[in-house]
Amino acid sequence: MVKKDKLKKTPTKFNGTPLTQAMRDNKFIQEYQEWESNCRSVSGSQMKVKNIPTLFDMLNNHILDENTRMGSTNRKQGKIGDGGTRLLGKISEIMSGDSFTVLEVLTIQELAKDLEEMKDTSLDPATILFTEQLYTSRGKKRGDPVEHFGHYRTQTYVDRMKRKKKDDGLGGPADPEWFAGNNPPHQALFSEGSAEFAKPRGLLAILQDAEENLKDIKLQDVVVSQTRADSGISRLGQVSVIRDFFDNVVNTQGYWRKGQGKLMPSNIQREISAMDFNGLKSQDKDIIREVAGLGKRTERASIHGDLESFTLKLSTGAVVRLVDEALKRKGEEDGYYRAPDGWIAWQSAISGGFDYRKSRAQVNPDKYKDKNSRSAQAKVISKSWADILRG
Repeated sequence: MVKKDKLKKTPTKFNGTPLTQAMRDNKFIQEYQEWESNCRSVSGSQMKVKNIPTLFDMLNNHILDENTRMGSTNRKQGKIGDGGTRLLGKISEIMSGDSFTVLEVLTIQELAKDLEEMKDTSLDPATILFTEQLYTSRGKKRGDPVEHFGHYRTQTYVDRMKRKKKDDGLGGPADPEWFAGNNPPHQALFSEGSAEFAKPRGLLAILQDAEENLKDIKLQDVVVSQTRADSGISRLGQVSVIRDFFDNVVNTQGYWRKGQGKLMPSNIQREISAMDFNGLKSQDKDIIREVAGLGKRTERASIHGDLESFTLKLSTGAVVRLVDEALKRKGEEDGYYRAPDGWIAWQSAISGGFDYRKSRAQVNPDKYKDKNSRSAQAKVISKSWADILRG
């Protein structure tokens, strides 16, 4: 198991529940933000293209779900406006969010695979094919069109624009490296190190690191609020670490008033609110995720990660109910549910909670003919006479 102090924690909330998503390395988030910022700073004129504001916009227009491989989850995200979901915009939203959902992690993983399969194919910006018709000095076509890759702006193209006296304001031809497969969008996507159009490196490398680090996310310090605990108390009673805690309560005198059998819920509330429950079984994790509103591990809208620890806030009523369940698991002694010192168990913290003492009418039915009177209903004994005589 990875120790907590070796994980980088990101405090957040999910559906109102405080927690941390901890991972070995979250540097990829900062790297992505630097990469996006750099792409947004590269203007269309720097790339010698018109009608495209920035390099980020160019890539966002290029990386659509319709361009991803068959079977990719990113083909199933739904269509928008001009026929394709802009996956780069989706990644931008994910990386700027407070937490990662199952679907968001899957989207990152799938886009990394999509980009990997896109490299050196017809979908790689380095292999964008352009055809250029050559002309004579008199403006007549000369030979067949010439094919080249990576950019449209050749020296021939620029010379022809000058002859036509059409200045588009973009200056001379594109960098020769751009025709050799190292144009701005290819750099931004696939550069393995830092480059002019890929800072700190290419998107594929960043997403591959993200994919690796997102595999082992731990959910720690999950806080199950009192409200959520109250509404899910029947489920919480099935969590083994909580059952173990309350099984200890009914066997430990410190939680009960000595010589009375009376439960002291406030002692339990203070102790349990300071506890960090860990070492969870798989079924425990599923229940806590459900009660805390984190969703099932396999549901796409759920928070991503393996639940490692949680804290619990309990109302007085919840404490009384869980103690009552533990008393019943412990079983009766001489027909009574008893506190650790042998006195019959009861509590007065909430109305309707457990009270296993007998009333006067139960102890002496012949004396109390009106069994519904206040005096008849009063509880009178917590320990058997035999126990009292034995001391």
